[in-house]
Amino acid sequence: MPMGKVSMKVWILCCAVLVTTVLALRVLPNEKKDRIRPAPVRGKLTRRLPNALLIGVKKGGTRALIEMLALHPQVKASGQEVHFFDRDMNYQEGLSWYRARMRPSLPGDIIIEKSPAYFVTEAVPERILSNLRKNIKLILVLRNPVSRVVSDFMQGQSHITKKQIKVAELTAKQIRKMQDRLRQKVLLKNGSVNAQAAFISTGLYDGHLARWLKYFRREQLFITSTDDLVHRPNVVLKDLARFLHLRSFPWDEHLVRQPRSKFVCLNRTASVSTRKPGVSCLNGTKGRDHIPIPPELQRTLYDFFRTHNSRLFDMIGKRFNSWDQPEEKRRASRIAYRLVNRPGMVEIEVPAGLDVKTKRTEGDKLLGVDPAADSQQEAWWS
Repeated sequence: MPMGKVSMKVWILCCAVLVTTVLALRVLPNEKKDRIRPAPVRGKLTRRLPNALLIGVKKGGTRALIEMLALHPQVKASGQEVHFFDRDMNYQEGLSWYRARMRPSLPGDIIIEKSPAYFVTEAVPERILSNLRKNIKLILVLRNPVSRVVSDFMQGQSHITKKQIKVAELTAKQIRKMQDRLRQKVLLKNGSVNAQAAFISTGLYDGHLARWLKYFRREQLFITSTDDLVHRPNVVLKDLARFLHLRSFPWDEHLVRQPRSKFVCLNRTASVSTRKPGVSCLNGTKGRDHIPIPPELQRTLYDFFRTHNSRLFDMIGKRFNSWDQPEEKRRASRIAYRLVNRPGMVEIEVPAGLDVKTKRTEGDKLLGVDPAADSQQEAWWS
């Protein structure tokens, strides 16, 4: 057979194979859109919607927790409280507005924002379920509701005076006036607790949690207490890291105690933070002084919250034993005898059983506190 005819047949055969292959691989345009998706580009930063939310509670230590958690390189936490789901004005702006307030992140990062009002706002759980992923992770820090009432009240007083209130600088008359204001805020005229008052209703945790459990599984909520966060921050963070499926991280190396600080401070390094490296502590508005709660008011509040706390413990499957003890009574005692024994300070009302003339060291023994540890831990959370 002539060479030219052979070459022509080979060329035709090759063309036929090529056409057949192209037709076999061909995908219609609408199918291509569905079947071929670009893989995420590793290292490309994008603003994404949160896959975790710190929902409360107000005055529970949420700012401290999110600052600690943000030490982990996988965690991208929004800097400010966004209040997207609890404020109608923000919610109406839509998800694009919300997404724009998240920090740029990589695939596999934990994007988190905190807005403590979420926990107590009725519309929030349904809104979250309707707009975010169904398996969203929810984080909740709960504080002894009696302690939370006083902390919330003291914050409000600071806003009114527009300055930080230092109990040690108040006269006995000023303290009694503040105690009277507190009574008016939380009690009805007949002396019973005003359950409708915001200071009180925020601490009715059992009712708020019941509403959330209508929309989310218990397994989606990580619940801890302020006491645990104060005294065992490393344990809380390790448990929370497992809950969020974060990589292993040396929390112990990045949480430090400073002698002059009431808070656990953060040791930021260039490898774990976009902020300036170094040790930083929470600002002075955290850890406000508390006025002592009058004993009769303290008993009334503890009696009121006891049933609600018991229901909460049944719901979450664990107890916070310190809530059964008069935390504010111990705290008021410490403040009282320090005031008395420091030069120029005034004598104020203290719970029964504490001699206001007692020396500081004897007072420490009476209260069963370690003076060195107490100087760092007293009034950590406000």
